[in-house]
Amino acid sequence: MREFIFKYRGYFLLPSALIILFLGRPALESCLTGSLIIFAGEALRIWGVGYAGKTTRSHKVEAPYLVTNGPYAYVKNPLYLGNFLIGTGFSLMASGGVSNLLKIFIIFFFLFSAMLVYGTIVPLEERFLSEKFGTEYIKYNKEVPRFLPFRKSYSDRKGSFSWEPVIKGEINTFIYLGLAYVVLVFKMF
Repeated sequence: MREFIFKYRGYFLLPSALIILFLGRPALESCLTGSLIIFAGEALRIWGVGYAGKTTRSHKVEAPYLVTNGPYAYVKNPLYLGNFLIGTGFSLMASGGVSNLLKIFIIFFFLFSAMLVYGTIVPLEERFLSEKFGTEYIKYNKEVPRFLPFRKSYSDRKGSFSWEPVIKGEINTFIYLGLAYVVLVFKMF
């Protein structure tokens, strides 16, 4: 089951995105604030993909080596944290203000983030990394938090940044973000 959810993780996120776009009543202030959060989330994704490489778009869990540099020195799941920020930003954009924000954020949080997708696939990835990298991953796992980067950075850094996987892999993300922006801006006017 976890492998199935991992393979189709992008499709499992689609219903929450459609609900947010359908229920959304954006206003200028909520669009500006939400855009800042979306920008931060996508910047984190770009940073993470640049270090993790093409395996971030794989349909099965894989890792040629344990990446511990860049954002991975601060948080084990920077791409998922970036996705959470992007979803939160779109939820805020669509909310049109504080009165609707709670409804849209609850829909986003329960359908999109920890409960359905990430609560299922993170343990799958952690088991894979533990089996493949053994004590190296166990040490990393103890020192680096899953989602909230509040500790000091990991000292044994491995990996380097490359723009190639960002350019090849994030194009779909840019397209989907652009389409969502168009829909929300259209609804605003």
